[in-house]
Amino acid sequence: FYRDGRGDYLETVRFISTSAGRRLPTVGSDHRFRNHNVIRFYNRYVPEDRRLVYQDQDEHPEWWLAHRIGDIGDVAQTRSGDGRSYDLVRVARYADLSGWHWLVYRRRD
Repeated sequence: FYRDGRGDYLETVRFISTSAGRRLPTVGSDHRFRNHNVIRFYNRYVPEDRRLVYQDQDEHPEWWLAHRIGDIGDVAQTRSGDGRSYDLVRVARYADLSGWHWLVYRRRD
């Protein structure tokens, strides 16, 4: 817990926010309830014009979060959905006491 804390969520939200270029970053995930709530909480720590916008898969978000609870297991380097391909760019870990890992994927354009 000391090393990983509850999770690398704030740094991951900041990473996505600053990596998105000039447009608002769009993010989708494999579990809307869990991940959207975490994003909404941490959005307050980034500038208003850089906050993440949650989208469903059919809206083709630029970023995709896959979550894992417990052992992270095998991590796919790519994922596909609705004809779009995403590449793994970051793994945000947590300490297994509260929360989940995030596998952060970015859409290939």
